[in-house]
Parts: sequence; structure tokens; C-alpha cells
Amino acid sequence: MAEIKLEELIARNSLAGDVVLTIGLDGQIAMVNVVASTNNPPVVSDQNLNVLGVGNSLSGVPVEPVGQTDNVYDELTALYNLEVDTAEFSSIIEGGRQLADHAADVATMASIGSGNQELVIIQGGTGDSANYETDAAPLVTAANDAGTQAAFFLRWERLGAPGEYTGLRNNIINAGASLGAGVIKIGDAWKDLVDNTSIDLFADQTHQNLNGSWLNALCIYRYLTGNSVASVNYVPAGITLSLADQNTIKDAVDIAIDEFYSASAINTAVVNITSPTNNTTVNEGDAVNFTGSASDSISGDLSSTMVWKDDLGTTLFTGPSFSSSSIIPGQRIISAEVIGSDGKTTKRPIQLRVISTINIAPVAADGALPIVYNEAFTQINLTSLITDSDPIDFSTLEITQPANGTATIDLASSSTVNLSYSGTDYIGGDSFDFRAQDDRGLVSNYGTIIVTVSAPAATKQVWVDYSSSAAGPDGQIVNRVPYKSGNASDIVSLTDTDNSPSGWTFNGSGQAGEQYVGDSTGETTGNNSGFMPDSFLDTPSYFNAGPVVWSITGLNASSSYRVKATGSKAGTSDTRNSLLDINGISSEWNSSGNTTQGYNEIIQSDSGGVLLFTLSIGTNSSLAYMGGFTIEEL
Repeated sequence: MAEIKLEELIARNSLAGDVVLTIGLDGQIAMVNVVASTNNPPVVSDQNLNVLGVGNSLSGVPVEPVGQTDNVYDELTALYNLEVDTAEFSSIIEGGRQLADHAADVATMASIGSGNQELVIIQGGTGDSANYETDAAPLVTAANDAGTQAAFFLRWERLGAPGEYTGLRNNIINAGASLGAGVIKIGDAWKDLVDNTSIDLFADQTHQNLNGSWLNALCIYRYLTGNSVASVNYVPAGITLSLADQNTIKDAVDIAIDEFYSASAINTAVVNITSPTNNTTVNEGDAVNFTGSASDSISGDLSSTMVWKDDLGTTLFTGPSFSSSSIIPGQRIISAEVIGSDGKTTKRPIQLRVISTINIAPVAADGALPIVYNEAFTQINLTSLITDSDPIDFSTLEITQPANGTATIDLASSSTVNLSYSGTDYIGGDSFDFRAQDDRGLVSNYGTIIVTVSAPAATKQVWVDYSSSAAGPDGQIVNRVPYKSGNASDIVSLTDTDNSPSGWTFNGSGQAGEQYVGDSTGETTGNNSGFMPDSFLDTPSYFNAGPVVWSITGLNASSSYRVKATGSKAGTSDTRNSLLDINGISSEWNSSGNTTQGYNEIIQSDSGGVLLFTLSIGTNSSLAYMGGFTIEEL
């Protein structure tokens, strides 16, 4: 028999499952088979997909560089242009929208149920976490009824809401399992990178910057194709990440996205509506003619079994065509559905507006919006809060101002209100009112959005200065530690910046090298605007031999901490590089005239809860400097 090269069969991303070899009685390979496996990506070469993305600003780039794309689906279009696979992307993205807002939008639901795409990607809002399955069910059902698959966009943990990710992740994964939707675990890649690197993904405490949007696009691409992103060529204009950081992001994506889209026919039946056309408008009492057809590859013509229903659940007719003058006024979705030979229901919807002879004013309901402390950008969408039988004209939206923050109507989406509490330091309740007109000119009552600004998460932070015990520029408590080495008394219990015992200990005993302290010889800014406050730069500890080693103990085992450190020397023109290593992560800076450089890394403590500092003389230098450092618990 022909020679089979197994290395070709098991090449990365070439199989949809596990290789099973059948050995004949003669000892030769008689059969090579591939058994489906959830751990390996499907074969999707020459892929050609139509994908609809439904979401809010978490699918966009809210703080957007000039000339950049609008959202992650534009990023995907550009990415696919450089790859072998092809796909077409469309999107319905409005800032602040929750799943309920999308479900309340007639146009959105009609698009999801149009059957014009193979996959709908659903991204919920920050308020959808607890009831994800309930809130997502109408969207998934609308997609599935049209023979379209659905997948959930699993978002990331907000900086202002630490600890939320576990519950969010469980709820979305459980919803996916219950509703038969895939889950794109974008948040897993974010968590890996936020916990273990210093790569900046955030535009604020909640939203993605351009780096984060690129990460999201890579995650979706891997989910759709099953391909590793290691060889993806597309990098958006404006990305300033180093090649090493780009590769780190790609590695995180390949690890996090371990389940993949697989093309499959959900339904065997096909339904078409030929009359009326989508988005037809009629007056109350007008006769409307409905005509459609349905078929199945096995059962043939099913038109006589078509069931016509409105969005209120009322059965209007059974059969291929009928006329009605009693459609209830409002923005209606009329669907025709049949049961195919596979026993599954296929549904095709259209939008129909029936204008009432009596115009009734819209009704605005109250809503709630939780905001994290000092948040610069939070949105609420009002689509589901103002209801009427006529469309709401959100260009007429009026809002009042909250007492403690700032509210503005979003320029890209007139149904969205942006809230900012940046720089206010406000914690507690707040509110603003809103109203709008329908497209026939009647104005609603005022609804009220109750805003709750949560307190900042309690995180521990310690400041350590070798030479000064003065308070930080904003009153932070600074720990003074000895600069001489080799002394058992160089053990200091550290106080956090709020003057509470931190439980952490500086241990400088057994340090090598001889250290000295300068006398206000560091370069400073005069206004604490440098890499670290002037007190860390002003009076550095320095040495001409070493390295100098010390540790911080008492931390949580195998946990993440952000460490910043610096040193400076004024009045020198030569290179005086300082090299600091903490638990294997190194950074080097030139201390000569320095106010802008230093060490800034996220470090993981070891299994004993220790950070080990090693300060060495850097490249082509004779002296190294250390003014102080800060440690923040993440």
C-alpha cells in the first residue's frame, strides 16, 4: 500500500480529531481514521462565512485613534484580507446595549432571524452577567430558528470590578451549554495577559484599547478557523507593541481559545417570504397580502404546512398565502415557520409596521446603572426603556445631569448615554432623567436612571524608600528601610499606604555589596511628575559592588503584584545603568539625570509568597542606584 507520512497527518491544525490507526493481520496499516475530539480544531480550509456580530462598545474601540476601524468586526475584515480563509462580517453595535435592548429592537431581531448568515456572535453588557441565559435566549432562538448558529463573546474582567470574572465566565459557559451556543473565551486570554504581563489592553477601567481590540479579533479568528494565530500577519495601524509582546498576545490566544466553530446544518427545511417585503409600512385596517413557500430536501414542498405568527404569539394563518386587515398596530415581526423532516422548526421573519389610527405617547420606564469608582466611560442604552407602538425618534432625546457626574448623549448612537465620574472620587447613589418623542411627535414622560457608584476595590499597596520617611505627594505612608547591608536588623514590618499593617516584611539581612546613601543628589522634577514621586528620586542609595539582594516576604503565594522601582543621580553625563531583577523578570535603566525611567512589571510571587530583588550594576557602568520601590497587590 502507499506510504503514509504520519508527520504530515499530525501537523499542527491539520486534523479535526485524534488519529486512529487500524493494523491489518499482516502488520501493515490498513486504515487511517480521524475521530472527532474537542481538543483539536476542525478542518475549515477554504472557509467562506457570513458572520453577524451583535454587541456594544466592548466590541468596538471607544477611545479610537484617528483613522482606525470602528469595531472588532472591521478588524476581522482587515485580518481576513491577509489570510487564505474568507468571511464577510456585519455588525449591530450600539454603546451601552444589554441583551434585553437587542431583544427589544425589532430591526435587530429581524436581522438575527434573517438566515443571511451562518453564525451570530452575541456580546452582552456588564449588566447581563447574572441572568445571561434568560436574557440571551430570545437572540439564540431567533438565530437557530433561521438555521443560524450562535456563539457568545465571553468578555473580560473590568479593572474596577476585581473578582467578577469567575461568576461571569461560569454563567456564560453554562448558558452556552444550555442554549446550544458556542463560547468564544476571549476573557481567558485577557486574564492571562493582565495577570502575568504588563501589556496594556485597557482604554479605561472597562473598555479595550487598540491592543485589546486586536486581541479580540485574534480570538474570534481562531474560534472561526481553528487555526493558530502565531502566523497571522495582520497588525492594525497604530499598534506600538513590540514584536515580543505581539507574540505573547498570540500565545495567550492560542491557549485560551480551545473550542472552535464547526459548520453544520441546523435545520433541513427552508422558508421564504415573498410578500410583503421586509420593512413594509401600512395603516391600521389596511389589507396586507402574505405569500410564502417552504420546502425540505427529503419531504419536498411544505408550503401547505406553513404557520404564520406575529411577535405576540398569535397564529394568523396556516398555508402559503392569506390576507389580513386586522394586524395589531405597532412594530410587528411576522414569521412563517414549518417543521422539517428532521423534526426541527425553521422560521423566517419580516418586519411590518402598522400605524395606529390613535397616537399614544411613549412610556419611559426607570432603569439602573452600576458604575465602578472613578470610571471615565460607562454607557447605558435606552432602547428597551422607552416603549411605544411607533418607533422612538432618539434624535429628540433629552437628558438631565446627575448631581455628581457628567452625562452626554453618545455621538455614534443617539439612544446611548455616556456617564463619567472620572476625577470626582464620588461614591454612592446618583440619578439622571430622560425622555424622547416617537416619530409622530408625541413626547414620553421622564424616566429615571438610578446610578450607583461603587467604592474602589480594596487593594494593598506599599511604598518603600531607602532614604526618606516623608509622606508621598498625596499623603501616602512611606516605609523607611536601612540602606546598609549585611545587618540582621535590616528587617522591617511594612505599613501600607493607608497606614495599616500590610503583613509584608522587608528583609535586607545578608545583602552583598557595600551600599552608600547620597545627600539629595538625585534628579527630581519639582512637582512629582516623573516616573515615580520626587522622594524616590531625590536621595538614592547606591553601590559600586554587588549585586545587592533583598526580599519582601509574607505575600500571597503565587499571586500577581505590580512593582515599580527607580533610582537617579543628578549632574552626571556618563552612563550609570541600574539592573533590577525580581523573581526572574529583569529591567535596566540609565540612572544619570533620570526622572522618566525605571522598573515597571507585573510579577508573580513564588510558592512561599516571596519577591526576591537583585540589584546589579548595568551595562558599561560602575555604579547602580536605587531610590525606592512600590508594590501593589493585584
